Amino acid sequence: MFFFEKKEPKNFCSFGAALVSKTKPKGIKVFLLLFVHKKKRFFSLRIMKHATPEALIGLAGLLESIRLRDGLREKKTGIFYRSGQSFLHFHEDPAGMFADLRNPDGWDRYKVDTPGKQAALLAALDAALGR
Repeated sequence: MFFFEKKEPKNFCSFGAALVSKTKPKGIKVFLLLFVHKKKRFFSLRIMKHATPEALIGLAGLLESIRLRDGLREKKTGIFYRSGQSFLHFHEDPAGMFADLRNPDGWDRYKVDTPGKQAALLAALDAALGR
């Protein structure tokens, strides 16, 4: 069973819909996006799964830095909660490793493949935690 959820992408003259299965395999979300830009239509199907513990080994230093922050609880490796709500988690993708950080309007995605990009995530995390 599938249903559509309307999405409003920022900085695009487009619209999109997320195709979510109620019986989806754990940790996998399928997004169906339709973008209209300059009278051209683009269709893409993208699968991005949560990072496995093996994939998170390369981010051990980053994870240790995150674990030092107060107010976060790590229920599973690489999945952090704040006030009982999912707050930070990681994805692996052929394009690299990404972190999703909750904001008041949804999620912000950060690429975390380099130390500079990891520092940007930590700065955003500190801002979100009010540090």
